This record gives sequence, C-alpha cells and structure tokens, in this order.
Amino acid sequence: MTHRYTAYFCGCLTANNEVSTRSLIDAGWKQEENKEMATYQAKHIYYDEFLNFCAAKTPQEGCVAWRYEMKEDERVGTCKNLLDQVVIYLVPALHCYILPFGIVIFAIEVTAVDEVMDNFISIAVQLRRLAIPQGVADVLRKLKNKVTGNEQVELSEALDYGYKLKVFQIIDSDAAWNSETNEERKQVLFRLGVIQSNKSTISTRFQDGYEEGILNQHSISVFNNWDALALLDSFTIRSMQCEDWQMKEWQNAFFRMIYIQSLFQKFYLQSLNQRFRAMVEHRSKDKLANLLAEFEHYERICQFNKVSYTFLPLLIDNAIDTSLEIKEERDLLSTYIKGEEKRHESDNERRINRLLLAISCLTMFSAIWDLSSLMNEILPYNCFFCSTRRGYAIISSGLLIIVLVLIAFIYIMGKSRNRKRDQQ
Repeated sequence: MTHRYTAYFCGCLTANNEVSTRSLIDAGWKQEENKEMATYQAKHIYYDEFLNFCAAKTPQEGCVAWRYEMKEDERVGTCKNLLDQVVIYLVPALHCYILPFGIVIFAIEVTAVDEVMDNFISIAVQLRRLAIPQGVADVLRKLKNKVTGNEQVELSEALDYGYKLKVFQIIDSDAAWNSETNEERKQVLFRLGVIQSNKSTISTRFQDGYEEGILNQHSISVFNNWDALALLDSFTIRSMQCEDWQMKEWQNAFFRMIYIQSLFQKFYLQSLNQRFRAMVEHRSKDKLANLLAEFEHYERICQFNKVSYTFLPLLIDNAIDTSLEIKEERDLLSTYIKGEEKRHESDNERRINRLLLAISCLTMFSAIWDLSSLMNEILPYNCFFCSTRRGYAIISSGLLIIVLVLIAFIYIMGKSRNRKRDQQ
C-alpha cells in the first residue's frame, strides 16, 4: 500500500512595521489568489464576510496570501526514521499570510510518497523543530528579516507562541482500509495526530484511556473514506483513495481559509492577552484604552459567528477552534477586561466620593456658621461668654470638632469597605 503525504508546517511572526509589498516581490514572492473563493459554489457555502476576509486586498481588511516557489535543486529534503533509514520529502513551495495587527503566518508546504506511514511522522518531528533544508531556511530567514526587522535573531528565536511549528497534514492511501479494524483505524489516526511513531519507547507512550478520550473529544468521522483529528499542535486528515476535488477542498478551504483564520485568532488573542496583562501591571490607562479599541476593531472585522452555511465546514471550524483553545483565550481576555472595568469603576467611585466629601465639608462649614448665628440670636453669646466673638469661637469650634469626628468615621468605614471589595 502506498501513502501520499501533504502537509503545511505553520509558524507565526510579528511585524514591527507594515510589510512592504515591493520587498516581497523583489525577494521572489508572488501574491496568491485562491480562485476557489471567487466561484459561485463558494459563495453559496461560505458567508461573504468570511470570504472577503480570506481574500482581502490589504492586511487591514483580512488575509493577504503570498507564495514562493522553491527552485528544483532546493526542494528535496531528507531525514532519518527510527530505523536510521533515510526518508525523502519535497518542499514545493512556501506560503506567507499577512494578516491584521501585524500577525504574519508562514507555512512550509511538504509532500512525500512512501509505503511506510511512520516515515511521515519522522518528517513531521523534524520539520516542527525547524530542521529544514538549507534553501528553505534561507528564504524563511529573509522573510523573517523583512517582517521583524531584526537580522540578528535566528528564525527559531523569532517565532512567537511556541518553539515548534503547528501542522495541517493529509495522509491519503491508495488502497481501501478493509484490512484494518475500526480500533486499528483510530489508533493510526491518533499516532499521526500526536506525531508518535508505532515504535516509540515505553516512556513516551500514553496511559490507558488517554487515547480514547482524545479521540472521543477531538476526532471527526463523517464519511467512510476519511477521518480527521483536531489537536492543539496539529490537524490531521487520514483518507483512502481520495478524489482530486477532495484534496483541493482540504487544501484550499479547510487549510487556506479555516485553519489559517483560526491560527490567526489563536496567535492574535495570545498576543493581546500578553499585552493586556503587561498594561494592567504598569497601570497605563492610555495604552489600555488603545488595546480595548483594538480589540473592538478585531471583533468587528476578524471575528465570525459562523463561517459557512453548510455543516461540514462548520464542523471543521468548530473542531479546530476547540483544539486551539480559542474560547479559553477569549474568556481569559474577558476576565482581564472585566477586572479592569471593575477597577476603573472603583477608581471613579473613589474620585466621586472625594468630591462629595469636599462639597460636604463646604456645606458643613456654612451650616456651622448659620447654626452659630442662630444660637447667638436665641441665646446671646455676650450674656454667657461675656463676648460675642468669644461665643462664636467656642460654639463654632465645638460644632467643627463634632463634624470632623463624623467625617473621619465615615471616611474610615468607606475605606474599609473598598479594601474588602478589592480583595474579593
């Protein structure tokens, strides 16, 4: 049985400035158009706003795709499997997706044909660590320099959000799976998804029940000729006798549109969470306001309630979003925002309380004088204190002391309540 391997190994870079279109063209990159998005069928499968995002003209509007064709003599890569045998693969092209807010995702496209499926796992293990052919490394290093503006940092160090690449991979077999039981079929899918060889050591094997739990929660089994497994670091499709139109759909829709958009959400929300936490720690209110405005802009142009009218793309999108823990990132961000809003409300309440206290003091001083004057009219001070001025001084001072004691008591009680509320 022969197996065909197609994979995209993805990493994220953060652009310090807007990436120059001219510099990419000069470096050999060509803007990529996904013609599938413009078809009549696509517009009846996917929502217009999602298609517009995936086929944007500028990074401010959505995803702008670029492609770099590798030269013939730089396409071939090799690695060693667990038996110390040489495994050959090809890198036909590199892809670059420039997205809003300075997020740049690159993808290394890899293909291979082999009779031993475990050899694909060996390829994935090596490429996820960026152990790539020299020609590919040179192109990505130049891309990294253009994106980050830092030529001193190595590509592996410039990667954001993890030191290993994420992978979208398709393994297609040219023969039916009749010889495999349903249990064996699930085990193969699991090994491919977690990128673990069948000949792995005991120390790297998973405990009983873990595999079953992962498959029950994250696998997709809809049709008889293919299964999928969505995990945090990989999305794996295993198929048999795949038709050409299916392969194109998986590459042009599931990877190019759904997976890239989900990766963008993951990387951006991670970045925003980190920046939000840093701003909160430094109590920089102006920058916090800018981040909140940026997040509102992100929700307006990049966040989609649903991407498709049909069940299968929705199923794939939900599985990928769940595996990438995008909801958890949003929940964490919501927690930061609610906490900051509560803190701002508390600060505003304190300022209002201080203003009310000042107004109250002025009112009290006016009331003390009026009350002293009223008492002087009822009981003239010159009769009791032998002097009107002395009477005013004694009565006003006594009333002032009483008011100050009351104010101090109210202030202490209010401060105690605020401290207890902040601790909660």
